[in-house]
This record gives sequence, structure tokens and C-alpha cells, in this order.
Amino acid sequence: MLPTFNVIGGFVALEHFSFRLQRLEIGDLIVYPRSYGPIPYALIGGKVFAGEKVFARVNLRFLLFAHIIVLLFSSSSYGTPYLRNLGMRSELISLVWLAGPLSGLIVQPLIGAISDKSTFKLGRRRPFIIIGGFLVCLSMAGIAYSMEWASILLGRKPSLVKFDTNDEVRKMAIIVAVISFYCLDFSLNAVQASLRSLILDIPPLHQQETGNAWAGRMMHIGNVIGYFTGFLDLKAIFSFLGDSQVKILCIISCIVFIFALLITCLSVKEVVYEASAIEDSRAFKYLPVPIQKICNVQFFSWMGWFPFLFFSWITSVYARTHSTQEKDFFEVSTRYGSFALLIYSFVSVAAGIIIPHLTPTSYPSKNPFTIYNIYTASHIMFALVMVSTFFVNTVEQSIMLIASIGIPWAVAMWVPFTLVGEFVQQNETGVDENEFDAGMILGVHNMYIVFPQFIISIISAAIIKLVEEVTQTGGGIGNIGKNDAYGWVFRFEDPTINVSPPEGGEEFIEINPEQLKELGRLGEGAGGTVTKVLNLSTNTLMAKKKINVDPDPNIHRQILRELQFLRTCNSPNIVSYYGAFLEDDNSSISICMEFCEGGSLDSIYKNISKRQGRIGESILGKIGESVLNGLVYLYSRKIIHRDIKPSNILVTRKGEIKICDFGVSGDLVLSWANTFLGTSYYMAVSADVWSLGLTIMEVAQNRFPFPSVAPIELVAHIANLPAPELSDEYEWSDDLRDFLKVCLEKNGEIRPTPKQMLDHPLGMG
Repeated sequence: MLPTFNVIGGFVALEHFSFRLQRLEIGDLIVYPRSYGPIPYALIGGKVFAGEKVFARVNLRFLLFAHIIVLLFSSSSYGTPYLRNLGMRSELISLVWLAGPLSGLIVQPLIGAISDKSTFKLGRRRPFIIIGGFLVCLSMAGIAYSMEWASILLGRKPSLVKFDTNDEVRKMAIIVAVISFYCLDFSLNAVQASLRSLILDIPPLHQQETGNAWAGRMMHIGNVIGYFTGFLDLKAIFSFLGDSQVKILCIISCIVFIFALLITCLSVKEVVYEASAIEDSRAFKYLPVPIQKICNVQFFSWMGWFPFLFFSWITSVYARTHSTQEKDFFEVSTRYGSFALLIYSFVSVAAGIIIPHLTPTSYPSKNPFTIYNIYTASHIMFALVMVSTFFVNTVEQSIMLIASIGIPWAVAMWVPFTLVGEFVQQNETGVDENEFDAGMILGVHNMYIVFPQFIISIISAAIIKLVEEVTQTGGGIGNIGKNDAYGWVFRFEDPTINVSPPEGGEEFIEINPEQLKELGRLGEGAGGTVTKVLNLSTNTLMAKKKINVDPDPNIHRQILRELQFLRTCNSPNIVSYYGAFLEDDNSSISICMEFCEGGSLDSIYKNISKRQGRIGESILGKIGESVLNGLVYLYSRKIIHRDIKPSNILVTRKGEIKICDFGVSGDLVLSWANTFLGTSYYMAVSADVWSLGLTIMEVAQNRFPFPSVAPIELVAHIANLPAPELSDEYEWSDDLRDFLKVCLEKNGEIRPTPKQMLDHPLGMG
């Protein structure tokens, strides 16, 4: 028996073989285990992300993301109260957190650009992860032991008490702590930049969303670990590690960070790429439109996120009902904040797991939970939560409010990086693979994150100072419960983040012929020539079909009007149309549509046939179901396809099945419905269902079911001879045979409609 290729839910497998992790090769055809490789690249021998082993390496790589968040927790959650306890004023603390945006502005673009061009044997990214990790540990030691370092620098013996009361030592400790915080931010940004670039480097386009979702999940898990650890009374559990919560937390964080770093570096295999051909200084000027839109949204949204991440609002809420002179006020109030953030992190983990599964698997889609709608809703939710701080008066209320922010945070850590990653990977499938390197794109993207943090840091300092003057309170630790300075900073975020997200895959692209760069011919049929083009203004790959038309301007206008109507079609089983334009010769129109990387169904089944294989019956059912759904949608829009055949059924990179090339106008190419300029073999009364039956039969048998004769002879053959039937060389099921028999019913009056055919056992998938 021939091996049977099965594609289920967009993935390929081999029936009659038992395997799990191994890869099978039949000639030069690469086949991966079920659910691990997309249809087109598995079937045509393209590059595929190789199964569970690679997913394991990816998840191990994301482990370091988890612990980076533990370290960020240590700096952000404990940083503000720690500096305040050293005697630093509140408005000055907000300026300390300029370290974050400053390091992001300098380090991430710099590390991204340098690593893009690096030729280290260890890889492009891992050397920077290792060096950055070493500096992270040194910085953590500087923060945890700032008082001890201050005493040593001043030539004094380190005090045995938790905090030296000597003002000179305290001032020096503040300097040491601030420098250490800056070093920590700089080194963490170096590690983060390299990790984000790894996500863009390794997973292919179809796994960018999954890869970034996993990165987000691991970061949320890191939140859980960090906040849970901070909530514990570490002095009681690990008293042998130090005399304060901060010291013990820093020591534990460093140990786990080193462990995560080693696992990440050992589990990832890098490939050295050539350096970018475009100068970094031109990155802003030539930033692609999709990336520019993402960056615009990030600019405003991070004006809102920065204060939330770095200011200890719950401490000030706690101080409203407790004296700051109470014993261990600092550590108790901080643990309340850690508990709130622990709940928030649990919510983030849950949201990070659930929300990505709500998104549609293809675009356009009627599913309202698109990645763009989710992004918009997350901004609105965050804005509403920040406004609600007006009504919070107790620690319990503040904990509930902080916890709810876990949902928009999960989206913020997933959607923007997914959109950037998909763009970079899509760009690398084009002709100029090095035009936009991962590190460069991430560097520019990160600048749009850190610039607003500079702005909001200065504004926050001004707001805190203004509130303290209006309420006639100082900025010391004893006055933090007498004003709501941090609450006012949070509320200021509201108008800055409620900005619409970038328009995405559903957006119709205005076509400028001068911006289209031809990359090669895809095919040629009765209707015209199809070429692969790159829209330089949006960096979008498209398929451009050029068709000859009557030179009459009235006909041109009618065709273009109807093509505009096609742009409103929204079905996962229909190829998207972006637009059309009249060529300079005035006798042809070019139609730009979605580019499906997997190619047409006829090229796929012919490729399989050359390797002595065939497409499995379950996949024939999936093809039938997808085409029927597409036809039902077209009929609901008063459109008849008229030319269903294998070459007009395309497969996307994700394995989605879509139909294309349906008749648009009665004047288009002399009307496909009334002439043989369509494909006469497949055209008949109620042609779409009939043609689908012929298509399924051809794909099943790896050959066309009718003899190759002239069109007139074929018409006579169809009219006078019985409908073709499946041969008996394979064990076809009764469902498949009946499906084809019903489709090929000659009497169009009793032949079922596409909607009725969906009720057939085979058509139901």
C-alpha cells in the first residue's frame, strides 16, 4: 500500500506508520509528526520547525525569561521602598527609574545591532546573554549590600545592624544602590534584547504567535515566582542567607538566574547570519508601515505602564491606616504589595494561557477575538482600572485592582512582539532577507517603549512634587500615607494609553503600482499571468494577477467597482483581495491578492504523486469542507465562483485551504460563465458543486478523471456518458464515493447546493 499523506487542522502526517519524535524522509520530501509541521512546507520540502524536540528547546529558552521577571520584580517591587528606607525622597526616586528607559534606549538597540553582525562561534545572541548575566549578578550584590559597600568605601567597618544610622554612610549607600540599579537595568536589557532576538531568529512565521505567547507565559510564571517569594517572610525561612528580605531575595534570585541562564544557553542552537545590508541610522526613516503603527501604539501605552511597574502605590494605601513608625512597617507594607502582585501574576498566567487560544486561526475571520481587538480592549481595560484608583481606600480594594491589571499586562507582553515577530519572519521569506534584521527592528521598537518612559518619569516627579506641595506634606517615609501622589501618577496614565492599536491583517492595502517589486512568476492560466510581488510601502507579500480587458473605460470602471466589492469579502476560506489598478497599457488590470506560500492544490498532489504517495481521505474531506464553506459565503454575497479546480484552491503557510479566482464581472475576460476562457474541464451547469466533485476525484487519484480531449469533445463526453467514478485501486470509503456521486449528479435541479453538501458525512470534516 502506498504511504498516505494526511493533513489535519493544517498539519501533515503519514498514515500507517507509528512514530512520535523522529523525522521521516521519502526522497526529498520531508514529513514531520502529526501536528508539528504546516501543510505547504511539509509537502513541498520546505523548512519546517521540527517537532517536540524544538518546542522543548524553545520552552527552555523561555525559562530565562521567567527569571528575568524575578529580577525585575526584585528591582521594581522592592526598589522604591528600599530606596525610600535609605532616606531618598519620593520625587528623586521617580528619577532613579529613568534607568529603565535609559538602558532600553541605549542598550537594547546597541546590543541588537551588534549581535546582528556578530560572528561568534557560540552564536549571535548567547555571548551577550552570558556577559549580561554576569553583570546582573554583580549588580544584584551591589543593591543587596549597598550599606556594607558604602561603609567599605568610606573606610569604616560595616555595621552589624540592618541600617547604619550614620548620615554619611546612608548617603553613600544611596549612591551605591542607585548605581547598582542602573547597572542592573543596563545588564538586564542586554539579556532581554538577546532573548527577544532569539525568538525572532529561530521559530518560523507560523510559530511566531506561539513562540511569543510562550515567552509571555514564562514571564508571567516568573512574576508568580518573584511575587510569591517576595510575599514570604524570607528572614524566617532563610535566615542564614542574610539579615534582610532584600538580601535574601537577591541571593536566591542570582542562584536561580544562573541556573536558568545555563539551561537557556545549552538548549539553544544558533546559526550565524550575515550582517545587515541596511545602515542602522536609516532604520527610523525607512521603518516599514506595519512596524511604525505598532511602535506608535507602544509609545503611548508605555506612558501608562511605566508608573504602574515601578511605583509602590499599595505602600501608600497601607500607610493611610498604619503608622510609618510601626516596627517592620517597610517590610510588612512591601509584602502586601508583593501579595497584590502575586495575585496579579496568577491572573497574568491564566490570561496568557487562555487568551491566545481565543484568537482565530486565519484571517479574515468573523471571530471577534482577533489579536487587534484584544489589544484594543486591553488598553481600554487598563485605562478604566487606573481611573478607578479614585475610589480605592483600603489595602484589600487596591489588591483587587492590581490583580485585574494582570489581563492587559498578559496582552501587552504578547501581542506587540507577536506582530513584530510575524513581520520580521515574513520579511525573511522575501528576496532581501537581510533588509531588516531582527535585532535592528527590536531595537527601534524598544526605543518607542523607552522614550515615553523618559517623559513619564519627569512628569511623575513633577506630579509627586506638586501633590506634596498642595497637601503640604514632605517626601519622606513618614509622609507617604498623607497624600496620594502615586495614585495621581496612576490616574495620569489613563488619557495616555487609550490609543487605537495598529490595524492588522484585515486592513485593505491601497495599491500603488510604483511600490510593487516583482519577485518572480507564480503561474499562468486562461485569465492571465500571476506573479509574486512585494509591496515596498508595507513590506507585504502579494500575488498579482494581470488580466487583459476591453479598453473601453466604462468597462474598466465597472470591473474596478466590482473588485472593490471583493475587498469586503471576509471569510477564512476565501483568498483576500487587497486592491486593483489599471496598467499603463490601458488594456489590462492587475489584481493584488493574498499570497499563499503553500501553492495550489494541483502542485501539491502532483508533488506527492512523484513520490509514489497520495493524499489521505481525511484530508480530502477537509478540502471539501473548506471549499464548500467558501462557496456558501460567496453565494451569500451573490457571487458564483464558476471555476473550482485544483489550481484555484490554495494553501497558506499555516495549512489553511482557500479558494481564489472567482468570476467578478460579466465583462471580465469576456465572462467566464459564457465562454471557454475559464477551465472547460470543470465547468458545467451548477458548476461549483460539480467542479468540486471533479477536483476531489482528481486529487484522490493523482490524475484527471476525464480523457484529455478538445473542449467540444469534452462537452459531448460529459453530456452523453455516465459521470466518472473512483477507481478500485484503493480502498475508498462509502462516504467518499457517495460524496462524489452526489456532486457529479448531472441533473442540476436535484444536485445539492454547497450549503446542503456541508451536511454530508465527508463534507462535515
